[in-house]
Amino acid sequence: MNSEEGNFEQFLKDFIRAFNKSGINYVLIGGVAVNYYGRPRSTLDADIIVENNLEKIKLLEKCLVDSNFLVSENEIIEAVNERTHSSIFWNKDILLRLDIKTPTRLLEEEALINKRKIEVFGEEVFIQIPEEIIIAKLIYGSDQDHDDAYGMILRLKNQLDYNLLERLARREGVLEKLNILLEESKEF
Repeated sequence: MNSEEGNFEQFLKDFIRAFNKSGINYVLIGGVAVNYYGRPRSTLDADIIVENNLEKIKLLEKCLVDSNFLVSENEIIEAVNERTHSSIFWNKDILLRLDIKTPTRLLEEEALINKRKIEVFGEEVFIQIPEEIIIAKLIYGSDQDHDDAYGMILRLKNQLDYNLLERLARREGVLEKLNILLEESKEF
């Protein structure tokens, strides 16, 4: 393992421990979650949705400071109040960061409910289910998001809940995009 891989592993361990210690309801989404489900890609951040509980967010801020993250007092709370995300940098390598937000749409609220508990580098962490990640990627719609969704469909082809995928895609207005990816994936 090179030093960059070691740094990222320690970054993940530090933030997971902080979140678990705080007791806040959270779910890991985005690029790190995509990697877990078998779509290798580089990322310098971990995207996380947390419950909108100001008391637990204050404790989370303290736990993050104790775990080597650069967090000002009420930084995450201010982002919650502004309905945006807070970027929290890791003081061992300021290229690595957490992007923390509370749910702003139904799909994000459901992510906190439907999450899976997994183990990463010996630490238990909560991660978004693949069907919701695919739909979120189709909503956001960048080239990277498209590639992530397609890669996950290819790798998880026999494990996905297609009824759930279709139901979410219909509700979120991305059914046509999903059908295109599903059709393309039949070639493999």
